[in-house]
Amino acid sequence: MAKKLRVGVIGSGGIFQGAHLPGWKALPQCEIVAIADVAQGARESAAAATGVPQEMCFESYKDMLAKVEFDIVDVCTPNCYHKDPTVAAFAAGAHVICEKPMTTSTKDGVAMIEAGKKAGKLFMVAQSMRFDESSLVMRDWVDAGYLGDIYWARASLLRRRGVPSWGAFTVKELSAGGPCYDLAVHILDLCLSLMGHPEPVSVSAGMWLELSNKPSLMLHDPKKYTVPEELCCGYIRFAGGKGISLETSWAVNSPNETFDVFLTGTKGGMQKNPLTLVREEAGMYLTSSVGINPYAGIASHSEEIKRFVAAVEKGLPSPVPGEQALITQRILDGLYKSAQKGAEVKV
Repeated sequence: MAKKLRVGVIGSGGIFQGAHLPGWKALPQCEIVAIADVAQGARESAAAATGVPQEMCFESYKDMLAKVEFDIVDVCTPNCYHKDPTVAAFAAGAHVICEKPMTTSTKDGVAMIEAGKKAGKLFMVAQSMRFDESSLVMRDWVDAGYLGDIYWARASLLRRRGVPSWGAFTVKELSAGGPCYDLAVHILDLCLSLMGHPEPVSVSAGMWLELSNKPSLMLHDPKKYTVPEELCCGYIRFAGGKGISLETSWAVNSPNETFDVFLTGTKGGMQKNPLTLVREEAGMYLTSSVGINPYAGIASHSEEIKRFVAAVEKGLPSPVPGEQALITQRILDGLYKSAQKGAEVKV
């Protein structure tokens, strides 16, 4: 019987237990052998869910890495605490999958990538939206050449009253940013991956915080809302004249919520919700939908973990390498800088 891959977890709260854990449980070749989390409650509930014994649960990830050997480490800490555990896990000889956003600064992202290269280990940023059933179809359409050269995209993920009331999302010291790091990171990454990761050159953005830091029908504590934004709108320019229009919110006075990515190219266009392809064929403008989706039922977080483990086992490239996530991080940095300055900034 083949030896199982030993997996360590750094940050065992809601993201790990609700999203990552089902993926690990679905892979019989993997075994979660240790957990580290500063919160006792998170450690205990994760231990119960995974079967990890108490003596393999650590308050300090440094202690865990010093005492236990791993093949893979899964980093699910708050945004501001992605870099150091990732670098330490590489130094300990493990491959690393890290929750999105990659980090909260381009400088830290570069350090994470360099640590992985130095260790000779795979690094994957858990951009799960690439692996849901509609995004996988969109990937196939692009690879088949149905869109031609994609030159513009619109990415919209607006919640009307959707400020997270759990976790560290709204605390600046832990998360650094709001919906840009929680939501925009997903739709930006999806657009960039489908566009072939063009080189960004500038960003122009506006940010607002008018609703979430005041009493409302939302369940979060407005007094603890310290991230800088609840709504962001921006435009990203790329080399060669390509562009992405972006809008994202946790709270906005809109009659409708949105969750869509639309891309247009020289031969056709497509959107995520509802999943649609448009093209000129036989002198007609055709709109196509998917009758049977071969990816139906795929759980995106589980799929990303499955693909990462396959890459580790087979010596394949990372499904979402740090270099690709760094492009997204540069844009996110630019959104905050542009909004603060009230002007377009270079990326």
